[in-house]
Formats: sequence, structure tokens, C-alpha cells
Amino acid sequence: MSNREYGLGFRSFIVGIIFAALWLIFTGANEFSQMQVIGACTNFVLICAALTFWGYRQRLTAKRVITRVSAGLTLAIGAAFAAISAPFDETGLWGAGLIFIAIGSYAGAALVSSIVLALLSLSHLRQQ
Repeated sequence: MSNREYGLGFRSFIVGIIFAALWLIFTGANEFSQMQVIGACTNFVLICAALTFWGYRQRLTAKRVITRVSAGLTLAIGAAFAAISAPFDETGLWGAGLIFIAIGSYAGAALVSSIVLALLSLSHLRQQ
């Protein structure tokens, strides 16, 4: 494995933490309105697409791009969720929520990365 592969995962985590923190600061924690969820998901898709494009430009394999971006963003979102939910949860069910968030964010990031890589491959084939 090269440093570029680890760098993509690390960048995904850092970018994910920064945007999750900014999103929570500007929209308010523990207020999960429909518009906030839609905005957070849109933000997630745009960040995932940008990181996938960066990995594609680094000439990493599709499998490595998908796994690194998905893992980095999942860890970032899980950390942000745990930091907000754990201190205020009296029931102890934040751990179950963390599992669902991790599964959903990993699957979502993998899907978005796969679609972006497929579109990039199609455009590359058309240019040749």
C-alpha cells in the first residue's frame, strides 16, 4: 500500500470531521428537522464525490478509492454522532444509533463513490 491510499482515508476522515462539526455548529445539535437532514445528506454526497474524484485523479484503484473514502467518512460521522449523542443519552441507546449510522454512512458513501467512479470511467472512455 502506498501513502496515497492512506492519505485518501486520512483526508476523508479529516474533511468529514470538519464538515460534520461545521454543520452541527451552524445548524444546531439535537435539532433534526427534515431540512437539516436533507442538507446534511446533500453535504455528505458532495464531499464524498469530491474525495472520490481526488482519489481517481491520484490513479488509485476503484476498490481502494471506495473503501478509503467510505471508511474515512464513516469514522468521521460516527465520531461526531458519538460526541453529540453519548453525553446526553440517558437510555444508553446511542450505541445502537451509532451502529445504524455507521452502516448507513458506509453503504451510502460506497454507493456514491461507485457512481462517481462509473461516471468518470464513462467520460474517460468517450474521450478516447
